[in-house]
This record gives sequence, C-alpha cells and structure tokens, in this order.
Amino acid sequence: MSPKLRLNLLNEELEELNMKCRKIEEEFENAEKELLNSKKEVPAKPLKFQETGGETSKKDWELQALRNDLSEKATNVQNLTEELQQAKELIHRLSLENRDLKEAVRKLKRQTEIGNALLKEEMKLYYELEMEKIRGELDTIKNELRAEKTLQARNNRALELLRKHFASVTSSSTLDSLTEDF
Repeated sequence: MSPKLRLNLLNEELEELNMKCRKIEEEFENAEKELLNSKKEVPAKPLKFQETGGETSKKDWELQALRNDLSEKATNVQNLTEELQQAKELIHRLSLENRDLKEAVRKLKRQTEIGNALLKEEMKLYYELEMEKIRGELDTIKNELRAEKTLQARNNRALELLRKHFASVTSSSTLDSLTEDF
C-alpha cells in the first residue's frame, strides 16, 4: 500500500477515533454528573431511626436501590474512563504513525526530486558528450574534405601541366618531323 493511501486511511481512522473520543468524554461527563447527583441525593435524606418497621424497610430498600444505582454508575464511569484512556492512547499512536508517514512521504518526495535532478544532469552530460563526439567527427570529415580538395586541386594542376607539356611535345615533334621532311 502506498504511503499516501495509508496516510489517508489513517487520517480517516484518526478522525473517527476523535469523534468516538468526544462521545466517550461526553458520556463520561454525564455519568460523573449523574454520580455526583446520586451522591448528593443519598446524604441529603436524613435517616430517621425511630421510624416504624415498614417505613424502615422501605427506606432500606430505597437506600439499597440508590447504592446499587451508584455502584452501577461508578462502574460505568470506570469503564468509560478506561475506554477514554484507550482511545487517547490509540489517537496518540495513530498521530505518531501519521507523523512518521508524513515524514516518509516528504523523504520520498525529496528523493524523487533528487533522482529527477540527477537524471536530468546525467542526460545533459550524455547529450554534451554525444555532441562533442559529433563535432569531433565533423571536424575530422572537414579536414578530410579539405585534404581531398587540396589533393584534387594539385591533381588538376598536374594534369593541366601534363596537358600543356604533351601539347607542346606533340607540336614540337610535329614540327621536327616536318622540318626533317624538308
């Protein structure tokens, strides 16, 4: 799974956990209020030991019901406190993981940028090297062409001299043969 996708999933999970955490905190506060109200109700009722047996058992029953209710609410508060603590720990762990993933994404991005810059530089150097080779080959071809032209010009001059020489030799031998005949 790519770091970016994992980061998005963790962000969504973190958001859900934050909502659950807020809900648990609200429930915790409500339970604390109920517990506080229950504690206020119990001692607020004065105990009358002189009451008759029927009223005493009714009051004992009410007192026991209130104690049970108080115990249940205290257990509920304790459970909510534990859930809240677990949610906070999970949020903290996910926040750390989220931070680590963001750092990994930043590093990966930086490595990609560096890799692209190195590749660009390497391509530039390769291009310059190839251009240098082509320039060298072009200079070699130009020099060969210059030498060929020089040789061609010499050959043309030599050929022209030979023509003139043969033309003069031929005309002088023709004159010699004519002079001999006379």
